[in-house]
Amino acid sequence: MTIRNLFSYVAAVGAALTLPAATALAQSAANDHTVLILATTVDGGATSKYAQVANSLGYDVELATEAQWSAKTTTDFASYRAIVFGDPTCTESLRPVQAAEANTSVWGPAIDGNVLIIGTDPVLHAQYIPSATEVVESGLAYVLSTPKVEGKTGAYISLSCYFNESGDDNTVELLKYFGSFIVDENTTCHDDVHIVEPAHPAMSGLTDAELSNWDCSIHALFTEWPSTFLPLVIADGLGTEYTAADGHTGTPYILARSIEGGVADCGELPTVTVNSITPSTIWPPNKKMVDVYADVTVTGTMVDVTRTITVNEVVKDNKSPVYEDGTDVYHFKLLADRNGSNKDGRTYTITFTGTDACGETATATTTVYVPHDQGKSDKTTTTKKNVK
Repeated sequence: MTIRNLFSYVAAVGAALTLPAATALAQSAANDHTVLILATTVDGGATSKYAQVANSLGYDVELATEAQWSAKTTTDFASYRAIVFGDPTCTESLRPVQAAEANTSVWGPAIDGNVLIIGTDPVLHAQYIPSATEVVESGLAYVLSTPKVEGKTGAYISLSCYFNESGDDNTVELLKYFGSFIVDENTTCHDDVHIVEPAHPAMSGLTDAELSNWDCSIHALFTEWPSTFLPLVIADGLGTEYTAADGHTGTPYILARSIEGGVADCGELPTVTVNSITPSTIWPPNKKMVDVYADVTVTGTMVDVTRTITVNEVVKDNKSPVYEDGTDVYHFKLLADRNGSNKDGRTYTITFTGTDACGETATATTTVYVPHDQGKSDKTTTTKKNVK
């Protein structure tokens, strides 16, 4: 273990020992302006640079132990304004984020706000380079800002020095919910940095000079990242992974996913799947309303689901509607009836349409059948999907 790692280990242990005892392992945010920090990823606990900056921005801070983090649900994580994985003193091990790596499928879905990913350790460098503190300040301000939208949960994620001495082509398991991220180690401690998106709010007030020459400004270089993330800063002249609009070429080490005007950058297209419909056949046709329940699976980013119902025959002389809303979009009522002149019976077609935050849609269609008589065999319920 290097001296630097020894200091990091002692600091992390000290922070853990000074955390207050938890009254309950799983809990939601105490209020609507709380930032959640995974305690193992910062030095100093409540006095860490990240806690101080969050407090200065007007937010309360909760420090979660690994046990507390692991016990939280997606709903718990979604109650915070942001989650933070800071940078313990240039730790060359993934141990500080082990708890978060283990439950990415739990906290990941809660992150529907701005996301900033930094492949370096600004807190250590802030000890002798004041502008490094600005990276934390601008970064936290960015993930906590959700223009025209309230209640979103952002994420500030530092990869610290986790991938030092790891070589090339490392899959970042911590980020897998957001897509595929591959990083290389900055083996030469390349120190020439260029901000390719100077107008981005996460870069507010920062310059190339302030981010360069940190005596190893970069520790994780992104050679692969999802299209939903925008490179903000590159190792200027190192590699050809990214060419900026201003002509500079290099490899990104700071990425962002933004919400603009309440619309998030979306990843994969949404999906809507009808697993079952109950009942799929209604009998007898006694002109009463029958409760119908649909089991539907939806995936995507902030997907809103609506329902439409159509009938295959002209409805005559009915004094009541042929369908009614139920308690939610997946529960509704259908009229047990059909036209006697229609030997094929009545078919209700139910379509569920999911629209994500980027306006992409997906549909799934199913049917409920009211036969003409009991001599007719039940039609097989069908389900169709369509993605636009």
